[in-house]
Order: sequence, then structure tokens, then C-alpha cells
Amino acid sequence: MSKQSLWTKNFNLICISNFFQFMTFYLLLSTLPAFVLNVIRDGEQEAGLAVSAFMVSALIIRPLAGKWIDKLDRRKILLLSLGVYFIISLCFFGAHSLGFIVAVRFLQGGAFAVVNTVTATLAAEIIPAERKGEGIGYFATCMSLAVAMGPFLGLSIIANTNNFTVLFTAVAGLSFLAGVTAVFIKVPKRSPASIAAATVTSTSNWLQYFEPSAARGGIVSMCILFSFSGVATFVSVYAQQLGMGELARYFYVIYAVMVVVSRPFAGRTLDKLGPNVVIYPAIVLFGLAIIILSQVHSPIVFLAVGAIVGIGFGSLFSSLQTIAVATTPDSRKGLATATFFFLGDFGMGMGPFILGAIVAWTNYSIMYLVSAMVVILSIGVYYLLGRLTLAK
Repeated sequence: MSKQSLWTKNFNLICISNFFQFMTFYLLLSTLPAFVLNVIRDGEQEAGLAVSAFMVSALIIRPLAGKWIDKLDRRKILLLSLGVYFIISLCFFGAHSLGFIVAVRFLQGGAFAVVNTVTATLAAEIIPAERKGEGIGYFATCMSLAVAMGPFLGLSIIANTNNFTVLFTAVAGLSFLAGVTAVFIKVPKRSPASIAAATVTSTSNWLQYFEPSAARGGIVSMCILFSFSGVATFVSVYAQQLGMGELARYFYVIYAVMVVVSRPFAGRTLDKLGPNVVIYPAIVLFGLAIIILSQVHSPIVFLAVGAIVGIGFGSLFSSLQTIAVATTPDSRKGLATATFFFLGDFGMGMGPFILGAIVAWTNYSIMYLVSAMVVILSIGVYYLLGRLTLAK
């Protein structure tokens, strides 16, 4: 029996729109600290706050987004949220103070939470069941490519022009492209039974906003993204302190190459052998990479860390997302996706602020060692949550 087609026109368009969305996210994530430090003249903790404001807003909106996506017209939600996201992106041209940046990032985070949740939900629904791990792996690869290309573009603009207006123009342009691509996405029709099930009010109020089956993948993702936020947010500044500032953008490129190479393999392995075969080794590899990063002094080792992070984190995120949505009924796919991203957002949101505070009190080496400890802790979290799931 032949496999069902994965690379349909709809899936391709969703991936492309998702790529442009995350390009804006990671472009700003890697460059806003430099803007706060060099233009606004604030410190690392304030730079972390500018990043965390985005994630705090996303945390607030995610549960609502999941509920809206399961109950309302998904095409309207997709296009409206992308339109709002583009308009908010234009506000960066007026950035003149930390308070203004934090406010814009807060608004942008809410719009991004809706956009990201609906595209991820649509992707999970149209991927054939027997290729779920592989398909979500490819979908997540679009995000990982943005992890490399966004910072590379942003840091290149700063290095070659030293002009943040050019940077914010790129952000607005990418936001516009995400919206234009989404216009051509054909949103699958939902069955009457699925719509009816989604409109049933749960007897537990919190179940209207959260899907318990997504907790295992989501909680571990929270730990992993907490640690990854220290890499995504501060590695360019860390590299400058080590005298390797020019290598920072290539760190992200090497990271992305290894994600592209490893993620499809991880997805197929998960589909055939189950998640544990992928997740345990990937957590260990990712934790090892952060430990090496904390002690790095050689340019070759610094770039090698980018490769190891790409394999470890790249394999982890898509696998955890697959766990979160694979067993969820269609009527709650939006909630499951929102729950997974909500927990991930919490880690990604708290990470820059807490880790930025650790840097301010100590140094980058200690900050990355703390990050590695959180990664190691996630092994126990994943194991315990797995045991609890089996016990039910």
C-alpha cells in the first residue's frame, strides 16, 4: 500500500507562510537585545524583558486561540490575525524607548500566538495519520530554517548597514509575505460532528482552554525552550564577548543545516519505533551542547555547538509536538496545539528574562550551565509524565 501524499499544495503553502512568520520572530529575537543595549542604552536584563514581553502576551492569548480555532471560521481567524500582525510590525519604525518596544512586542506576541496556533493546527490536520511524525517534522523544519535565516539576515543587516530602520523594514516585509501566502491556503472543511463536539461546553472550566493529553509533550517542551531561549537570544552577544562576533550568524546557519538533515530522520524514526527512541538521546545531546557552549573558547568548537544544538533541539521539538497532538480527537486539535505552544511559550518567555538576570548577576558561562541543568531535569520530567500516562 502506497503512502498518502504529504507535499500537497495546501501543506506547502502552510509551511511557507509559517516560515515567513518565524523569520520575523527570530530576526527580532536575535537583534532586539543589540538594539536595547546599543541604541536604547539599557542592560541585558532589560533586553531580556523586551523579548519576554512577546512571550507573556502569547501565553495569555494561546488558550483563547485554541478555543477560537476549534469553534470559529479558521480562514477568517488566519487572515485577520496575519493582518493585525503586519500592522503591529509597522510600529517598530517608531521605536524610541524600552517602554515603547515592550508595548509593541506585547501586542505582537498576542497576534503571533493566534497566527502560529491556527497554522500549526491546519498542518496537523492535513498530514496523513501514518506520516504524522514525518509531516510535523517537515513543518517544524520551516521554523528551524527561520532560526538560522532570521538571525543571519538580521545580524547581516546590522553588520553591513548599522541601521535598525532597514532591519524593521525587513520585519514588515516578511510579515506581509506571510499574509499574502496565507490568502491562497485552502482551509479544509470540518465535519459537522467535529464542529458540534467543539461547541460542547466542558463541565470543567479549565478544559475549555487546555487539552490534558498535550501536557507531556508541552511540559518537556517548556523546559527545553527555556534553555534554548538562552541560545537564541544571547548567543550573538556572547560571541562578541568572546571575540567571535562575526561567527554568530554562521552559528545559526550551521544549526539550521543540521536541523534539516536530522529532523526528517527523527520523524520517520518516531513513526516506526516510537517517541522514546528519539527523545531521550536528543535531550542528552542538547544538554551536552549547552554545557560545551558554557565553556567554549575556540571558534571551531563554537560552530560545532551550533551543529549539535541543531541535531538535539531539532529532533526534540517536532517529536514533542507530535506527542502532543497525535492522540487528540479532531474536535480538540486546536486546543491541543494551543496547549503545547502555551507551555512552550512559557519556557521561551521566562527564559530570556530569568537568564538575562543571571547574566547580569554572574556571567554567560554560568547562565548556560544553569540552562544545561534545566535540560537534564527535563529527562526526569519526561519519564515521570510517561509513567503517569501509562498508569491511567
